[in-house]
Amino acid sequence: MTIHRDQVWELCRLVALQKHQDPYVLLAICEQESEKAGRNSLLYRGDVVRLEQNYYRRYTEPLSWATTTEALLAMSFGIPQMMGLSLYELGWFDEEFHRQSPEYQVCYIQPMGEENVPKALNRYCVSFTDQVQTEADHFAKKLKAAKGDLREALLFWNGGSNPHYPDEVLRRIPPLKLIYKL
Repeated sequence: MTIHRDQVWELCRLVALQKHQDPYVLLAICEQESEKAGRNSLLYRGDVVRLEQNYYRRYTEPLSWATTTEALLAMSFGIPQMMGLSLYELGWFDEEFHRQSPEYQVCYIQPMGEENVPKALNRYCVSFTDQVQTEADHFAKKLKAAKGDLREALLFWNGGSNPHYPDEVLRRIPPLKLIYKL
């Protein structure tokens, strides 16, 4: 499942307009995080799933949920490589939970169950629009936590594991501005 960079730009531009964000930052994050469909390709792979071992050990293992759920929450998904736990925090699994019948909901100790996680993640992975909108929502939270400091927000986005991450993302913006005009 691939999408051309021009289409990702258009999604970033539209979502940024709706959410009052910088589309170049959203696209630069996608550029930084995306797996490409071939070397130097302009095609992004939206179906990429990657287990983030350090994230798993630090954030999800201590939650002591079911093993499958823990693993899925420690994986990153799609073009912006959103973490499963971030998707949970943004309510992706709640929506899937509320689609279930009341009899089925009784089975859950919390509004997320082993069955809902893969369903919600599958729904997320098949929609590029959902991926970019969720990226924007999550980045807005990071920007707010960083009190508007873009570099700090990018560190928060990355979980702080790579101190060079903000520079790597910000370096991508000037070339993108030459290609894509607002």
